Order: sequence, then C-alpha cells, then structure tokens
Amino acid sequence: MNPAEREAAREQAGADAVSRGERDLLRRLADASLIGLFAFALIAALSYSKAIALPLAAGALIGLILGPTADRMRDYGVPPFVTYSAVLLLLGGVLTAVISAVAPAISDWIARAPELARTLQEKFSFLQQPLERLLQIGAQQTPGAVVVQEKDSAKMLAGALAMATPAFTQLIVFVFSLVFFLAGRVEFRNRLAMRFHEREDRLAVLRAFSGIETSLLRYFAVVTTINAILGLLTGLAMWALGMGGPLAWGFVAFVLNFLPLVGPVILKATLLVAGLVVMPGVAWGVAPALVYALLALVESNYVTPRIVGSRFTINPFLVFLSVMFWSWLWGFFGALLAMPLVVVATTAIDELRPHIKPRLPG
Repeated sequence: MNPAEREAAREQAGADAVSRGERDLLRRLADASLIGLFAFALIAALSYSKAIALPLAAGALIGLILGPTADRMRDYGVPPFVTYSAVLLLLGGVLTAVISAVAPAISDWIARAPELARTLQEKFSFLQQPLERLLQIGAQQTPGAVVVQEKDSAKMLAGALAMATPAFTQLIVFVFSLVFFLAGRVEFRNRLAMRFHEREDRLAVLRAFSGIETSLLRYFAVVTTINAILGLLTGLAMWALGMGGPLAWGFVAFVLNFLPLVGPVILKATLLVAGLVVMPGVAWGVAPALVYALLALVESNYVTPRIVGSRFTINPFLVFLSVMFWSWLWGFFGALLAMPLVVVATTAIDELRPHIKPRLPG
C-alpha cells in the first residue's frame, strides 16, 4: 500500500470514529429525552391523580411498616389478619383518644379568636398607621385588588362539606389500599421477584423488599419515639409557662416534627404569634417560641443525629428536596410521606446496585 492509500485509510478510519461518536451522542441524547419526558408525564399523572395516588401511596407505606410485625407474630402462631386488626385498632384508639383530649383546647382557641385578634391588635397598635398607609398605596396601584366578601352560613356549610367529602373519600381509599396490600403483600413480593429470570436478580429483589420493610419499621419506631418525647416536653413547657392547652401544643409538636426541617419552623412561628397574644408583655410573649426552639435545637442537632444517624445515612439536602417536592405535589400529607419515600428509594438503590464501594486513600 502506497503512502497515499495509507493516508486515505487513516482519514476514512477517523471519519468512521467521528461518525460512531456522533451516533453515540445522539443515542444518549435520545435516551435522556425519553427519560425526561417519562419523568414529566409521571409527575403530571401523580399531580392529576392526587386524590387516588396519595392514599394509595400512604396505604402501601403503612403496609410495608406493618409487614415485618405480622411476620414475627406468625412465628408465635398468630395469624397475620389478627395482627393487622390488633395494630390498626390500637392505632385508631390512640389517635381517637389524643384527638378527644386535644379537641377542647383547639375549640377554645377558635372560640376566643376575636378576643385574641383584638389583643394582638392592641399590642401592635403602633404598626397600625404604617400598615394602613401601605394598604392604601396598594389599593391605589391595583384598584379592586382588596375585596372583602361576606359569606352567609349556608355558603360556609357548603364549602365545609365540599372539603370534607374528598377527605372522606381519600380515607376510604387509604383503608382499602392498606387492607388489600397487607392481604396480598407476600404474593406481590414473590410475583415481583419472579419477573426476573436470573436467580441473583430475584434474590436482589427479595433482599431489597425485605430491606425496605426493615428500614421503614426502624425509622418509624425511632422517629415516633423521638417525636413523642419532644411533644411531651413541649406540652410540659407550655404548661409551665401558662400558655394554655398544653396537650394541644404537645400534639402539634409531635405531628409537625414528622416534617423534617419545615415542621419545627412552622411551630416556632405559631408559638411566637400565640405567645405574643396570650402572654403579658413582649418578653414573656417570645418565651414559648424560644423554649420550643431550644428543645428542637437539642433534638435536631444532638438526639436525632446520634440515634437516627447511626441507622440511616441520608443527605440533608436530599431530605429538603424531597420535602419541598412532595409538599408541592401533594400538600401537607405529601410532606409527611417525603421522608419515608426517601428511605424507600435509598434502601432500594443500596440493595439493588452492585456493592462496589470505592476506597479512599489513606
């Protein structure tokens, strides 16, 4: 082969390599586009089907938490449906008792709302003129923006029924999804594993399913215990400060602490406003929020990292993104499911991906 032919062959090989590289790039771009379109369609479907998807997801998560308990009780000869029924009745009884104890305090706060509003207005009367001036400026710039409409009792009742009906429907969907998931949990796990042909893949799916159940149960038990202690201490602190309704404040602290990062901020702001209304003077008014902030600071920076961190290693930024995303998609109850969904995703990835951990130098 003469030099000219060799040069032509090299140019042809280079052109073929460039062509292959362009085809690979286009293929990757096409795959990324398909994944992006699928993700967009999935998010839109989850948002559009919130009324059904939210209770279904909640029922599946609760079913994954209750599954290991039934397996352990089965070893002692207790049928699974007996275990499920006992646990659900226990949870329902505890929830009913707590709501019955908290409801009078909440009703009292609602009944005193006009009085509390007048008290707050008196304490911050020095801000009345600047706020009125700002409202006048805003009304001049956007005429008709501030419109107050009176609603009669019939319209308010209709609005309340309109809100209660979807909530009742979602509760029914949640209960049935939980019952049917628990009834077919083992069969669902086995069928999911049998979708794969290789034995190693089937074992990986079974390990992932078992790992998800164990992780969710441990997370729920540990976090519920920590939140219950925080709620108890918050209620005692509010009782000592004379805030009124210590059971209500403790219950709210218990529930909101299931919202990582966001829940404590909401309660601090609520306690600040309530303290300024109820307590005499500004100094005593900020005391409830400061006491709760101290309790939440110790819990979030010392107790939870030492207890939960030894069992779960999750990036805080990932937790924040999950809370923001599911809050945007499904509202308050979506935020409650954010952390369990992160636990499910991280556990599944850890169990299914190859266990190849890079070794750092030194």
